[in-house]
Amino acid sequence: VDRARLAGAREPAGLAALARVACCVGGRIHPPRGRRLVRALAALRGGGGAAFTLGGCRFVPDAGRVIVAREAIPIPDLPLAAGAAAAWDGRFAVALGAGRAAADLRVRRLDDRAWSILRRRRLRESVPPLLRPGLPALHDLDGPVALPHLSLRRGARAPFAAAFRPLRPLAAAPFAPAADFG
Repeated sequence: VDRARLAGAREPAGLAALARVACCVGGRIHPPRGRRLVRALAALRGGGGAAFTLGGCRFVPDAGRVIVAREAIPIPDLPLAAGAAAAWDGRFAVALGAGRAAADLRVRRLDDRAWSILRRRRLRESVPPLLRPGLPALHDLDGPVALPHLSLRRGARAPFAAAFRPLRPLAAAPFAPAADFG
């Protein structure tokens, strides 16, 4: 998030934007409110370099911007059924790739141990440590199997897919669903 734009917004808009970002990244329905929200906006306006938490997120100032990441909190494992999509942690829609057997496969958050194992398997991409605990990883009984978007070699089929579908998206839908017109 651009720190100057967020900090420079008038208070109602700045508070609303900060709350919306926290809901989206934190996977929550209800936005943070009250003094905590006001203090968080004041911290951004103050220009200090201290990180803070709000609404299940860590806000970390970094060179004119603020990196917002899901807090490293326990997230329940999610068993996956073959051919069925599921919601994980209020932010991701996850599914197994075509033809993948679902026996004992679970989605878990990416922890340091799983990251280390995947890196030893020659995963070339890098994910900043701040962001890892908020990412879904596919595990079997022996450990991590795949990370969506990062575990593939050219031409390989995805064993596991995850789409960012937060409970409260950053921007509202442009049209109301037909059911809202009663």
